[in-house]
Amino acid sequence: MFWSKAERRTFSGFMVDDHRGFVEIAPQKSRTRSIDEYREIVRDPARWATLKAELLDEYFDDPIDMFPYEGGVERREKDAATPQGDVWRRGLWWRTLDRSLNLAIPARFFQIQADLIKRRFPGGRNQTIGDSDIRDLISCLRYVFARNFSQLVWVRRVWCAFVSAIVLLAFACFAVSFDPAAFFPPGMAVTGHMLRLLSMGLAGLVAVLTVATFFIYRFWSNNEYGDAVEKSCSNVRTGLQTRLQELVAIIPLIFHRIDRDKFELKKDDLLKQWPDEVRKWSRLAFWMAMRVQYLEFFMQVEMWRIRRIHAWTRLIGLGLSTAIFLVSLAILEYLALALPWGAPAAELGLADLMAALVLFALALMSYRTYLPDFDLVERTLRTNDMKGSKDSKFHEAIEEFMFQEKHAQLHEEEKRSGRGT
Repeated sequence: MFWSKAERRTFSGFMVDDHRGFVEIAPQKSRTRSIDEYREIVRDPARWATLKAELLDEYFDDPIDMFPYEGGVERREKDAATPQGDVWRRGLWWRTLDRSLNLAIPARFFQIQADLIKRRFPGGRNQTIGDSDIRDLISCLRYVFARNFSQLVWVRRVWCAFVSAIVLLAFACFAVSFDPAAFFPPGMAVTGHMLRLLSMGLAGLVAVLTVATFFIYRFWSNNEYGDAVEKSCSNVRTGLQTRLQELVAIIPLIFHRIDRDKFELKKDDLLKQWPDEVRKWSRLAFWMAMRVQYLEFFMQVEMWRIRRIHAWTRLIGLGLSTAIFLVSLAILEYLALALPWGAPAAELGLADLMAALVLFALALMSYRTYLPDFDLVERTLRTNDMKGSKDSKFHEAIEEFMFQEKHAQLHEEEKRSGRGT
């Protein structure tokens, strides 16, 4: 849940304040590139060399560090060169603790996977080819969710503490020390028994109205929070779905483009260039398919991180609720001991009832706050309905392409041997 200043600046470009205490992701435009744009790159040697060096080779030539939990090869070599006696003297013992935490906390694995995806698929910002813009949008959803949900939990606990204080104050003033006789006309005969029953009734009325106010706020905040989350998830879904549809649609077009290029180059008497273009198109198609797969994987990583934020925030909220309840219970116990135990049984019974109602209200406000579930994010995103690797049919396109090529080759061999027609 910690973000750098650079990440915050990046996310600020996606967010908009709805002026209701929450932030949401604004609608984003995703540029769609046609097959003709890629054809121009394939036909231009300079642009192809740039694309290959800056984007494609970053995926195909990227090595995998089999021991990423140790901080990388450079860090391991530096630690190995450090004398053992300098480890404690220079404070390097923190690295040992850091390594232990990295191995024990599953979040480190997902961070490693996210870094690998970003390293293998750069580009995408400033209208360049790539998916960094969509990944930033997905990561922004995590930031918006963490900010909104933690604010919801924190403000609601503050409200809970405030309302609890009012309820306890009403109980203390009316049921323990407040004398309502001052509200009656002078000379009016009012017995002490009537005064105490009236004071407890007023305490109950104040407690009910205060608790009702809290639940009205809870209902309003749930609606506002849910609206912000749904709009953010809907805009992320639109951006991601547009990019996936673009990539999935281009993959089969590439193989059709290969066949068209053959006839176009043959017509221009440039057929010798066709094998080189087939190689470029094939490399590009494979890279496109991997972009789809890794976008899905990145989405899965971010959803796990959002789910983790949701679980930890609710756990912290539960701890705050417990603290509020225990403090309120201690104050209620102190006020109960201040009641006049020599009073009539009816008054003591009513006091016990008031104390029980206050205790029930405190427990209800502390725990039954109805925090939204994570299902709200899942229902709005509907990632199962998106286009993805299962729709690209890349493997089928490769199979068909190889089958047609080998079938044509076999046919040519049969014609040369005189067995074909």
